[in-house]
Amino acid sequence: MIVLLVAAGGLILQHLQQHPVVPQTTVPHEHTPETPVSPDIAAVPPPIVSGEPESQVSQAETAPEVVLPDRNAAPAPVPILEDEMKREPGGQAPVLEKVAGGNAAQPDPTRKRFRELLSLGLAALHRRQYREARDTLQKAAAIDPESDEVREALTQVDHALKLAQLDRLQRLATAAEGNGQWSTALEQYLAALTIDPNVGFALRGRQRTMHRITISKRIDFYLNQPETLFDDRHLSNAVQLMLDAEKVAPQDPDLAADLKKLDQLITAAQTPVRVTITSDNQTDVVVYKVGRLGRFEAHDLRLRPGPYTVVGTRDGYRDVRLNVTVNPGATSPVVHVVCKEEIR
Repeated sequence: MIVLLVAAGGLILQHLQQHPVVPQTTVPHEHTPETPVSPDIAAVPPPIVSGEPESQVSQAETAPEVVLPDRNAAPAPVPILEDEMKREPGGQAPVLEKVAGGNAAQPDPTRKRFRELLSLGLAALHRRQYREARDTLQKAAAIDPESDEVREALTQVDHALKLAQLDRLQRLATAAEGNGQWSTALEQYLAALTIDPNVGFALRGRQRTMHRITISKRIDFYLNQPETLFDDRHLSNAVQLMLDAEKVAPQDPDLAADLKKLDQLITAAQTPVRVTITSDNQTDVVVYKVGRLGRFEAHDLRLRPGPYTVVGTRDGYRDVRLNVTVNPGATSPVVHVVCKEEIR
């Protein structure tokens, strides 16, 4: 048995020496797109394995060599069309420019600068630095005048500037009113109305300050010229002025002090003063705005302060005319009326 196994092994070894086995390399299966095979490639015979007839090897050496594409190589660059290189300024994609060779593109520096200015302007608006924001956004608008983003941002800046200016004017006007500087306060309210003619605080402030200024001027008029209160019309106006001013006096100490002075003048102008008129009992005496007194030696009158005209007449004598002013608080003034100059 052992002899048979040894003989069989020898035969197998001899056969392998005469016909060696060439190992075949197994290529992993990959899923690739089906590519039609050209007739030239289809005509190429399979590779020659050692041990085949010599005639087949010579045919393989004369066949054309086929170069297959490398699957791991980078794909060739896709050419960029001309209409893809530029975009309108208002578009979303960055504007591109061809570089040397036309194989690559870079962002347009002008467009990049526009985006930087827009970003800086919006940041300044967020920080409430409105003037800086407007200056920066206007530079961006110079690059792209049709940009809706810039237009909307500038609208927000202008609105914010308007509100900031109105707020500042309101604070200045309120402070001026608190200090009794009514003319200054009125100027601030008028300035606010030039920005927005319908802003409420300025409309109310203008009316309030103008009314206060008018009252103050009228009071000053009577304080500086108290004799005007001797006139009935002016005295009546002063009394009405007191009534109007008393409505705002509690909130204005200065006005309250002026009203107190005016009230004293009005009271004095309304208080009659005792006046004694003396004569010779032969002269007829008339006091304008009072009446005819006749002849007498002494006559007492209670006259309101103010100017009066006293006239004396007598037959055969020249008339006498006296202009008398009765001052408030005067102590029993005496007026002597006698016709002395005889007419010849």
